[in-house]
Amino acid sequence: GFFSRDQMVAPVAAAAFALEPGQVSELVRSPFGLHLIRVEERRPEQIVPEEQAREQIRAYLRQTKGQRGLEQELARLRSEADIEILLPL
Repeated sequence: GFFSRDQMVAPVAAAAFALEPGQVSELVRSPFGLHLIRVEERRPEQIVPEEQAREQIRAYLRQTKGQRGLEQELARLRSEADIEILLPL
């Protein structure tokens, strides 16, 4: 997908924005591992219309709230669970 420079960790952003469309990077190391980056296309920055931005923000907030609720429910279930490991690891 498309991303702006400030949406990625510095090493990935630096590599991606140094490439031209069609180019592939050398291995890039980040806190998340090793990456190969291929730039397919560049788009100029654009201002998102307010109504579109509102809907994107609402969707993000719904997703974040749902994820937080899921994590809380999983924590509750783990705290109440009686787990016994029968096979050696």
